[in-house]
Amino acid sequence: MFYFSANFLYFVLMANHKVSVVVCTYNGEKFLRQQLDSLISQTYTDLEIIISDDNSTDSTVKIAKSFQRKDPRILIHVNKNNLGYNRNFEHAFDLATGDFIAVCDQDDIWKPNKIEAMMPLFAGDAILVYCRSVRFRNQIPDVEKYCRRKLFIGNDIKRLMYVNDIAGHNIIFRKELLRLAKPFPEGVFYDWWLTIVAAAFGTVRATDRVYTFHRWHTENATLRKKEQKIQTKAAASARFLTLQNILQLEGLEKEDLIFGKQLYEALATLQGKSFSPRLLIFLLRHSGTLFFFKKQPWSRAKMAYRLSFAID
Repeated sequence: MFYFSANFLYFVLMANHKVSVVVCTYNGEKFLRQQLDSLISQTYTDLEIIISDDNSTDSTVKIAKSFQRKDPRILIHVNKNNLGYNRNFEHAFDLATGDFIAVCDQDDIWKPNKIEAMMPLFAGDAILVYCRSVRFRNQIPDVEKYCRRKLFIGNDIKRLMYVNDIAGHNIIFRKELLRLAKPFPEGVFYDWWLTIVAAAFGTVRATDRVYTFHRWHTENATLRKKEQKIQTKAAASARFLTLQNILQLEGLEKEDLIFGKQLYEALATLQGKSFSPRLLIFLLRHSGTLFFFKKQPWSRAKMAYRLSFAID
């Protein structure tokens, strides 16, 4: 008699689903080869790799086509005009034919078993899953787990209303999520929005394992923003706009709606100012929820202080 674990049986079922890996490129010739090497080497083989190029002016498309000749799973689309980061991803997601979509940055490197290891996380009503990533510049670090911050798991969207700690390059989601999330609100980061909608209408799951190596360099737009310690006015405005759109979602739980409106009122006091005492008090009072990913109370208090400012 053979005995199989529930995880093994679930993996067998999930193995029958195509995964669309969506890569958005723009002038990425310097690091694209390493990333594409890591994609075509994935142990989960039922893939299509969609490269959506945002009208690059370097040899990015030429490099992509050289890989396409080696691997017919690669599909290339070149935008006639530059759409920008968010719209390029939104358009690329529309090209996906798989049941699941894995998001990929042009300059990162994936572990060979990333997709195979993450697919079993789609249990129950899980609609979006993600893994850990670690940053690197030149040498890929030897690491299996990364425990600096707590993971978001579940559907408590209050925890995502002011800060989203889930990066797009770490996520895989069911394609059906797009039906709920599109069109992406103007000025709202696509990965933050997908995570919010996934938590509002399903469940988010995660693994503490590291499967993505996120390259740190001066051209990386996301990391340039994270180097800013005190919140900029642009970031404060983006959070304000994101919260406005969250509050417009239909079907929010009453408790989430009340909390969101209170946060919105506090955040409104920062608009046009460099500091808001009212926002600071609110963030400190609810730091355990809004900054749950920080393990120590003093770290949460420090973050509340920094995010009560809006500087040029």
